[in-house]
Amino acid sequence: MLVLLFLRTISHYLITFFPDYYISELLISFLPYSMLGHYIAILICLILIIRRRRRLSKVHRIAHLCLYALIYLAYLTTSTYLHTYITSGEGLEGEAALSFLYANILYTNTDTAWLLKTIRTHNPDIVMLVEYADHQDQIMRKKLLVNYPYTSHYKPLSNKWYDGDIIYSRYPLTRVDTSDSPRAYNHVVITKQTQRYNIVLVHTAAPVTMRFRHLRKRQMQTLAEHLGNFLWKQKTKNIVMFGDFNITPWADQYHAFATTMKKLHMDDVTTDLSSFNKEKSHRPMSLTRAITTWWHSLLPFARAHIDHFRAGEDISASYHIIDIPGSDHDGFVGTLQQ
Repeated sequence: MLVLLFLRTISHYLITFFPDYYISELLISFLPYSMLGHYIAILICLILIIRRRRRLSKVHRIAHLCLYALIYLAYLTTSTYLHTYITSGEGLEGEAALSFLYANILYTNTDTAWLLKTIRTHNPDIVMLVEYADHQDQIMRKKLLVNYPYTSHYKPLSNKWYDGDIIYSRYPLTRVDTSDSPRAYNHVVITKQTQRYNIVLVHTAAPVTMRFRHLRKRQMQTLAEHLGNFLWKQKTKNIVMFGDFNITPWADQYHAFATTMKKLHMDDVTTDLSSFNKEKSHRPMSLTRAITTWWHSLLPFARAHIDHFRAGEDISASYHIIDIPGSDHDGFVGTLQQ
């Protein structure tokens, strides 16, 4: 157990010295889960030490002290990946303000009645759902179309593993991009009164294998190219982007994507620490993805930050996080205004 704990501790230093390695990204993306295993291993070691304290040699005791020093250094190295904040400002008002609900509802989720109730409770102008499966569509579409007659449903025929996403809107919308894979986004323009809002809903591949990691990289590059071309042609900064990117803000691939987004003046609302102000309302890191739904309450630290929300300079945004029934993700509810 001591050797195993030592190897686990050393592995965390890969994040610092080899950030572009696949194993490093997995350690970063699933760091809360990895740290949970770390804590369990430490607890087991402490129990063994207490039970065998009289039989431990001086060398073993020194080895334990050195290991705990390494664990503490590993914590200092990785603590920045576990602690950041999101802003939850006051709600925006105005006749042309656009209210929204975004969520990854989980493709196996059968709690459609509770999902519909959540939507009715918040009563947003637009509803954005990813991992929107056929069995959910068969139940939810008819009921949602009553209040949201305008939709944009993206599900590429060339990818049977992709459950697709959908945007429901109270107001007229126009679909901007209709290309197929490797695209993983749904871009629409929604018009409310005299205001036009560019809405981009994203869901990239999960990096469960190297193949899917490369696919996600191509999808993010395709998205960045599309946004760059669109914003340059339209000469606008009126755009917002929501999505499950299946990547944390500290992964090497996300750094490249974030650099492009900064050039396009699209700030990451969920991770912008430069605007941190103690007078504002904050909550812990938007760790919106948990292992399973019941982990949300039992072990809230065993989560990963893979849902992101970016906004252009012409958009003011406020939002807060909500529970999504039957899903392994939390959702965003808020308001957009130009």
